[in-house]
Parts: sequence; structure tokens; C-alpha cells
Amino acid sequence: MRKVDWQVSIGFSPRQAIDASPERVFSMVSSHTITHLFLHNLKGLWYDPLEGNAELLRQYPAPISFEKMGQGETDVPVIFPVCTVNPLEGIDRATQVVSAGLEKGVRFWRLYPQEQQWAVTHPVCTKILQWLHKERCVLLLDASPSNVEMVATQFVGSLPIVTSFHYYDSADWLLRFQHSSKVFVTTRNLHGPGTIAHALADFSERLVYCSGAPFGSPASSALLVEDIGLQQQIFETNSTRLIRSVYRDY
Repeated sequence: MRKVDWQVSIGFSPRQAIDASPERVFSMVSSHTITHLFLHNLKGLWYDPLEGNAELLRQYPAPISFEKMGQGETDVPVIFPVCTVNPLEGIDRATQVVSAGLEKGVRFWRLYPQEQQWAVTHPVCTKILQWLHKERCVLLLDASPSNVEMVATQFVGSLPIVTSFHYYDSADWLLRFQHSSKVFVTTRNLHGPGTIAHALADFSERLVYCSGAPFGSPASSALLVEDIGLQQQIFETNSTRLIRSVYRDY
């Protein structure tokens, strides 16, 4: 069974004193047999998106295959680089950052409205979302359920969104996104098999695994789901379907 992890970070965080070196991070995920991971350079979040993305892509270029990798041939996970862009830097800079990533084959982008303190209604963000939609990208976005809904409504399900809602908001997002087929929720903030079990009624095809390493543990509560079929949905099947929506030639 593949194990796909939707949020892994390397680099330096000025807000959390933690070792996020590639050596430590890859040791963490390999100890839990992660086969595919979505990797982001923290330099892109806290310092310079253009430089951070370029550094990430030099070390971990976008893979050209999904189906033929990560199936036991090697212990090295398949790495999908995740780029970012900061709307506060302005439209010209955003154009440069996004164009540079797309030219390198990047189809997975993470935006940080909470950490960088901007609104999803920011006009530069609107332009960025339009570009990502046009290029058939996947958006990784951690924000409030209402803000995620704003973005999802703009594109009526045609821009897939992967988000990490918290268990204490479950009364909100379980109802709000009950029928939003392109909003995928990770296990990162669900904190226990009870919450996952509650979500499975409507999200069995839209729950995906996420450790948040090195800030979170790969020992996810998804591992406590006893049903092997549901484990496979969370770790592999749902992510495979989403990744295929980007790599349509597989």
C-alpha cells in the first residue's frame, strides 16, 4: 500500500525552534514507510518565495511519473515539490514566482493566508487562484472553513483544495463541505480515531493523510482506524485519484 503524506516541510522556521533539516525530516517519514510526500521549503513561507521555490526545485524537481514509482522498488519516497507565492509582494512579483514554478512543472501550490496575514479575497490572491485553475493545479490551503468555501465557490469544484481543518470545527466543515467533491480534508488536525470515524460518513473519498512533519508526528491517528479498506482510502486511494487529476496522462 502506498502512503501519501500531504504536508512535509524542510528549512528554517523563525517561529518554532525545531530541527527541520532534510536529514531529520526524511528520517521521520521513512520510519513510517511514507512512499510519496508533498515537500515545501520553509524559506518560501518566511523569507523569499522565489528563492525558496528555486532552491526546492533544484534539489527535488517535479517527478514525471506517479504510477511507476513508490511501489517497493526503492526506500526513497517520491517527492512532489510544493511551491508558494505571497500576494502581499504584489502582482508583478506574483506573476514572476508563479510563472517560474509552472515552467518547472510544479502543479502543487500551498498558500499561507494565516501565517502571512492576508485575506483570501486579496485581489492578487484572486489572480493567483485563476492562474492555478487554468494550469490544472492543486491548491493546498489551511484557512477557516468559511475562507476555504470562498475559494471553492469561485471555481465550483474545478480547483481541488487540500486543507487541514481542526476537529473542533467539525460541526461546521462536515456540513459545509458535505457535497463539495473537490475539497479534501487531511488527518493532521483531527486528533483521534473518533473524529475520523465521524467524518468518514461523508468524507470517505476525501480524507487524506498528512503528518505535518517535522512539526507534527507521522504517527497519525489514521493508523488507529481498524478497517484496512478505510486505511487504504486515507493513505492511498483518495490521494491517487487526486494526483491523477493533475497527471492525466498516467
